[in-house]
Amino acid sequence: MLSALPIFQYATTLAPASIHKHMKLLMRSFLWKGGKQDSKKFSLVKWEQVILPYDKGGLAIKIPSFSNRAMGFKLIWRFLNDKGSWWVEVLKKKYLNGPSFNLLSDPIIERPCTPVWKLIKKVLPQFRENISKAPGSGKEVNIWTDKIMGTRPISQSQNFKPLQRWMEANHLTSLYHISDWDQNNW
Repeated sequence: MLSALPIFQYATTLAPASIHKHMKLLMRSFLWKGGKQDSKKFSLVKWEQVILPYDKGGLAIKIPSFSNRAMGFKLIWRFLNDKGSWWVEVLKKKYLNGPSFNLLSDPIIERPCTPVWKLIKKVLPQFRENISKAPGSGKEVNIWTDKIMGTRPISQSQNFKPLQRWMEANHLTSLYHISDWDQNNW
């Protein structure tokens, strides 16, 4: 429950590291203290195991700093795809150098800003590092050879070879072919 409480705040604000640390401490102490508040208890399971997803034997507890970062990534994704939205236009006019500014490659000018823009600026370097193409309609993106997310194309993974052969035999090679793209919208 505690990991779900700040989601609304994380959606638009970069929380300080001290808040993340305190929330993590509260979650850990809830699991391992129990009983009398002042007495210490032994942890029977490592924290690294507890935060794993259910299917990997964990309790799927969300790490506060990761949730905050994920919400920042979502803001960037919406910024790139919600063209014409009032909030995107406001941020472009206020913080970027004109409508031709490319958020994925152009440098960001340092200036005082709103909490939303602070969150975007904080996570933008990691977002840029892990995405190489903004998909658009997906017609220009080859799902096997282009680096969409991560450091290498999907075709370099042995796990996908049988699927790749089948999809190429059926002429399914672009992101457009396997996505839900309809009337210029995902």
